[in-house]
Amino acid sequence: MTKRIYGGFSVKGIHHSKNDDSFDAGKFSDGYYIGLSDGLGSCPLSHIGSQLLVRILAQVVAGINPQKETAASFAVQINQLWCQKINESGYEVRDCLATALFAVVFESAQTVWLSRLGDGVIVALTDKGSVVLCDSKEMHFCNETNSLGEINAPWEVKEIKGDWVKAIFLWSDGVSTEGDISEIESIANGLFEEYCGKSRMMVEKDLSQWIPELPGNDDKTLVFLIAGEQTL
Repeated sequence: MTKRIYGGFSVKGIHHSKNDDSFDAGKFSDGYYIGLSDGLGSCPLSHIGSQLLVRILAQVVAGINPQKETAASFAVQINQLWCQKINESGYEVRDCLATALFAVVFESAQTVWLSRLGDGVIVALTDKGSVVLCDSKEMHFCNETNSLGEINAPWEVKEIKGDWVKAIFLWSDGVSTEGDISEIESIANGLFEEYCGKSRMMVEKDLSQWIPELPGNDDKTLVFLIAGEQTL
């Protein structure tokens, strides 16, 4: 199994009373996962929705069998479970809307699932190139996005099979609203070159120094999963 470091950093927007972004990163028996959710600012309890998304991801990912399920079916399952948990908690879905970005690495199956719903960026760097999932905004105004809780939510999913994935980055639109694929790839490759071989603590310390200085008033979050040397 490839040894990987994982973690992230998040900071509240300058004029925000709370951080509506939530993230998690971890390891399970057959691999790793990272997740990020950005609560919609127009919803009073969106921070609850974003927190719930990453908790659900952490709870269910270890029970997934990539031989019997797909990234698309898993995304639908996450959305349904999120709605169920919101309702069981006594909240209204419309008050808790949030986006979803997550990646799951299954080491034994040599498979990676990438899933995006709404704003934000996912970049996976592989030995054969890169895979980018982002919102082009072609069907939305700049301040509109899709979110959890939608019926037939338009998930963007990608399965990577057989390629060695050396790094995956997730970031909220507070970090960058860049929609050009080549620019996104350039940002991700720069992050990998800077952080490859470093410890989680060192990476998170560095992120904490430059992310708060980025322009814009939005909450800002970046999550990483970076491989060390490939092992048998």
